[in-house]
Amino acid sequence: GLELRKKAELAKKQQVETERRAKEEGIRKEKQRLAQATSLMRKKYDEMTGITWYYDKSSPQYVNSKTNLHAYIGKIKEDSPWLRLNIQYVADDWLFIEKYIIKVDDKTYTITEDGYGEIKTDCGSGRIWEWLDRKVSYSEYEIIEAIANGENVKIRFSGKDYYKDRTISIGEKIALKNVLNALFANTTLSLGN
Repeated sequence: GLELRKKAELAKKQQVETERRAKEEGIRKEKQRLAQATSLMRKKYDEMTGITWYYDKSSPQYVNSKTNLHAYIGKIKEDSPWLRLNIQYVADDWLFIEKYIIKVDDKTYTITEDGYGEIKTDCGSGRIWEWLDRKVSYSEYEIIEAIANGENVKIRFSGKDYYKDRTISIGEKIALKNVLNALFANTTLSLGN
């Protein structure tokens, strides 16, 4: 009886230790994954506002450089970070975009202006660019997650009279995942300096 109880206690202790080690290893791997996500970010500090912006390294640096959909993070010191969405269209001809229709597999989402003039326009050197850059609400967060995890993702830049469709690239989806991971990492770790 006593010998059997000792063996049972020892087995229980070994099981608890094995579970503890597995949990620690899981936490270590998650911290490593999140730190890696943060290392994939390009930082830009705005001295005037005190905001540090974090972009995936593959995201365009200029609004007039290429058609793209990306998210990025803003953070002031120890405050909670926030997410922004940037959708940009670069071409030879205007669309005068009024809304974005995004189809992720079998689900369709629409993003419209919150106020007149939120979708900006500019031109130069024979090119035009139209873009939306806004703080992400819950519904847009849901769209970003869907895009990042979707198989077949298309966006329609829907203008006053014309529209242009394009497929969201694997690179754009990976960049969205990286930003979402870095955002999550920043709530559990620090994005650093």
